[in-house]
Amino acid sequence: MKIVMGIDPGSRYLGFGIISVSAQNEIKHLDHGVISTDGIFDFPQRLNVISQELHFLLNEYKPHDVVVENIFLGKNPQSIFRLSHVRGVCLQKGAEFKANIFEYAPRTIKKIVTGSGAASKEHVRLVTLSELQIETRAMLDATDALSLALGHHYAQRTKNKLNAELDKIEKMKTLNTENI
Repeated sequence: MKIVMGIDPGSRYLGFGIISVSAQNEIKHLDHGVISTDGIFDFPQRLNVISQELHFLLNEYKPHDVVVENIFLGKNPQSIFRLSHVRGVCLQKGAEFKANIFEYAPRTIKKIVTGSGAASKEHVRLVTLSELQIETRAMLDATDALSLALGHHYAQRTKNKLNAELDKIEKMKTLNTENI
């Protein structure tokens, strides 16, 4: 069984979503939620709370893969700097727990999960919850994190299928050259 943790980084609300995937590619929802630092005004203290909470989650679930959303431009520079610090904490904590680290752009995950890179957050949420067969009133940050985990699983499954087909082609080439 493989555990995948998605993280939607934010300096006030950080979403997390955790799924397991069996050898038969059966997906199971394990946990999701939001780490809130909204009432903390000191930014370094926010980073510390995020680090401690991620440490707890990573220690509890021991994910094989940690998937962190990339920054998309368009926000003000101060927000990008703060988000970069939060992402750094997320990446470092994943590395500390020896997880494989993956990063995806929001549009990429939207495309993988819904078929459209321009899908709304609400559409991504509906598809993700339907795929995981769960109901929740959790904040979008949490369901965004679940969509990261789910989208990563889909991307890796497709990559594995393609690699298996390429291996078959290489074996066929080898057999053909041996028979000549």
